[in-house]
Amino acid sequence: MILIFPTSGHVDRHRVREHCSGGESSPLLIDKDQPQFADDFAGSYAWVQPGPGGWAADGSNWGEVYFENLYKTVQNEHPDKFAVGGAWPGLTTPPPCGD
Repeated sequence: MILIFPTSGHVDRHRVREHCSGGESSPLLIDKDQPQFADDFAGSYAWVQPGPGGWAADGSNWGEVYFENLYKTVQNEHPDKFAVGGAWPGLTTPPPCGD
């Protein structure tokens, strides 16, 4: 399994799949919370995301809406794909973000 993190904002998914398919077995390619899935990718994974309200000091906005949207999108619009849940230290207490 390979988790793709698109640092430049664009990943040529077909090229990634082509490059990874030369071995004995092809790995599962999982893209970062992308609602549009390429046929070459097996699914999507969640990333640390508080959602529209931003981080709440009391930890109450931990990204529930974001996770629900990602999981529902995969389940309803891409039933042949799967979603990988997200976890990070301090899930109930967001990291300090500054001003």
